[in-house]
Amino acid sequence: LDISKFTSIYKNVSIKNIAEKRNECKKKDKSILFEESSKYNVDSFALEEGKHRYSITSDDITFETLFIDNIESDILYVSLSSAAHVSYPMFRRWTYQKFLNVKMLCVDDPSFENFELKYTRWFYGTREKSYLMSLVPIIQKFMDLLSIPRSNVIFVGSSAGGYASLYLANVMDGTNAFALAPQIKPALWRNGRFNNRYEERGIDLFSKDSFHRNNLILTAQHSLFFIAYNVLSDNDIVQISQLCKNQNIDSDNLKYGITQYGNIILWSHANNGTSKHSSTPERLEFKLMEFFIKQIHSGISINEFNKFSQLINEYMNIKYSLEKSNAKYSKQCDLYQDIIIKQKNLLKDKDKIISKNKKYNAKLMKKIDEQSKKIKKIKSSS
Repeated sequence: LDISKFTSIYKNVSIKNIAEKRNECKKKDKSILFEESSKYNVDSFALEEGKHRYSITSDDITFETLFIDNIESDILYVSLSSAAHVSYPMFRRWTYQKFLNVKMLCVDDPSFENFELKYTRWFYGTREKSYLMSLVPIIQKFMDLLSIPRSNVIFVGSSAGGYASLYLANVMDGTNAFALAPQIKPALWRNGRFNNRYEERGIDLFSKDSFHRNNLILTAQHSLFFIAYNVLSDNDIVQISQLCKNQNIDSDNLKYGITQYGNIILWSHANNGTSKHSSTPERLEFKLMEFFIKQIHSGISINEFNKFSQLINEYMNIKYSLEKSNAKYSKQCDLYQDIIIKQKNLLKDKDKIISKNKKYNAKLMKKIDEQSKKIKKIKSSS
């Protein structure tokens, strides 16, 4: 098997410099996030040397993007945002670029600029306009400018971003999707918690939709769809069951680990993290999925790697269990820290009281001495 793509990150690595190489992968230049965006219409868009932030308008919708180039790579990752937002724009997984050793395009959902931030968006858009369809010309423009073939484009996202990655790989046949805990039928997400928000905007998530947004059915013949889900997450099981129904996959006989169904590869894992929905394959596993893509294109069935994937699953479970434990201990440490601070403050208050009492006692003793002297003086004069 050709594992050169899988091990490309370790090129020119030796025992002496492995620590240095690891540190290089961890370095993050956050200044690129705060660059002033160059504004373009998609038709006139051009890459600028040394530039990372672009605001690109397509179909009257402006998308905030972050692009990190890598002249040594012919692979383009397109990272799509999810519902977790504390500000706009947010660029998910941009820090993975050095480790993955690829070109990276991060795109945020423009919905978050115009509406409140507290519910899932899926790059849905409006009743009349699909933001994902509006995004397609922008992605195609990057591919043209960078001479990237569709087979080297990888859409990646988790949750709502996973939904978006599947949608785009489906409409851009011949590309690839890494969808982590994606939604398939948005109306079913978290028992329909957000459906009323869409109804307020005149959108019925249960109805038939001209853009095929309300129930993803994967029809692209030449795309590869990698879909990872946590069997311990009830919300994700609902979505995977819907996927199986849509794609005629027997959900009662799903295997643990990686299983291939034509051009759909399901990766079932059982990670007991703090959030089971968010306990997904991430940076390291992306390189593994790249490796699997190459094997599929070489005519090798991924089912041959099922046992290996089960081993990776156990590694992931250990990782997320440790993170969960660390989070628990961190909360305990914070609690103890608060107790210590309160105790210190009490001691300070006690010291202040003692200090005040000492001053008061000193004044009182001074007055007693003065009175004693006056009494002695009176006695002596009499």
